[in-house]
Formats: sequence, C-alpha cells, structure tokens
Amino acid sequence: MHSMNGMHKAFRLIVVKYKYQAELFDDQPKYHVIASNRVESTADTLVWYRSCGEVSENGIKELKIGFGMECMPCWQFETNAAFFRIGVIAHNLFVLFKHSALGAIGSVIE
Repeated sequence: MHSMNGMHKAFRLIVVKYKYQAELFDDQPKYHVIASNRVESTADTLVWYRSCGEVSENGIKELKIGFGMECMPCWQFETNAAFFRIGVIAHNLFVLFKHSALGAIGSVIE
C-alpha cells in the first residue's frame, strides 16, 4: 500500500513483470504498473482490471468497425466532432435496441 504526498487515502500498486514478445533477443523484462484503490486481493484486482479492458476494447472496436468510425471524414475539428457524436448516438441506440429486443440473449451476442 502506498500514498502520495498530500493524499490521505492509500492505494495499491501492482507491478506485473513480463517478457515483451516483440523483443525476441532482449532478455530484459518489461513492467506494467496498475494503481488501484480496490479492497480485494491482488489477484482479484488483476482479474477485474483485465476483464474491464476487454469490455471497453470490444466496445470501441464495435463502434469503430460496426459504425464506420475508423477514420473521420475531413480535417475540420467541428465536422469530425459532429460525425463522431452521431456515430456514438447510433451505436448507443443500437445497443439499447439490442438489449430491449433480445433481453438476456443480447449480452451473449456481443
């Protein structure tokens, strides 16, 4: 458990050590650090952290690929922002329709 200067709440630092696959001839391990205020064990926190990443990554992938958000239509910020907002609204309406029409089966189809 750690705390930073000026903070009154402690948090857990989890350091994950792994070999970076792209560096085949480099024997130096790489590190990934997770700061968490969850009260579960370290293993449970890692399971929760990794499962959250999959959900958000899949949602972003569905938005980008399923609703044409891979690239923006032009170089104007306001136009791209409007385009992206419309795409997110369409995605959210699709998810709402899927869950309301299919119920519990809709979460399995994702």
